[in-house]
Amino acid sequence: MTPRRWIEYLAAILTGNAIYFLLLFPDLPPLLRHRPFVFDLGLALDFFLCVTVYGVIRMASRHAHRLNQRDRMRSSASDSAPLPSQRTRKMSAIPNRKQ
Repeated sequence: MTPRRWIEYLAAILTGNAIYFLLLFPDLPPLLRHRPFVFDLGLALDFFLCVTVYGVIRMASRHAHRLNQRDRMRSSASDSAPLPSQRTRKMSAIPNRKQ
């Protein structure tokens, strides 16, 4: 496990719990409210929110990684390609004719 992964876990747990307790909890029916030290539907809903937030974090991380790779490939390709002003044109013996 890398420190980055631990940070992702912590962010997912804190964000999921904040969504559950600050936004959803006041409006939930009593069946879906978590009671301390009891396995209930509220705990399952809280766990589901944390896992969902973690999935969103991982998807965003992978998407950003792919975009960074694509940008690196583009920049390395443009660095190795000569600029238009540096390109040499081949002079042909036969001029281009319009047909």
